Amino acid sequence: MLSPSAEVQIIRIVQEALTNVKKHAPGAKVWLSLKTNHRQVHATIEDDGPGFDLASIGHSGRFGLQTMKERAESVGGTFAVESRPGSGTRLQVTVPMEGVKGA
Repeated sequence: MLSPSAEVQIIRIVQEALTNVKKHAPGAKVWLSLKTNHRQVHATIEDDGPGFDLASIGHSGRFGLQTMKERAESVGGTFAVESRPGSGTRLQVTVPMEGVKGA
């Protein structure tokens, strides 16, 4: 079972990701996939926007991505970003069903 705090963190990550698409890639199409099994929940948020170079983002531009990563890690999960200029962006979040590190 997924803990209530893990549920909230997944929802917040998805909200932030969708906000980022609206802010940085207006008009882009977005795909959201949410899969579960007995061990974990896996969410993928992908867009066909302009993408970006992860290495070239300034400190202020990383705040939202860093917050999403911290949210996932706070419930024992992982967070990954894939993006390249001209290729859209994909965020992947995986959270264990237990929802808490070491549970």
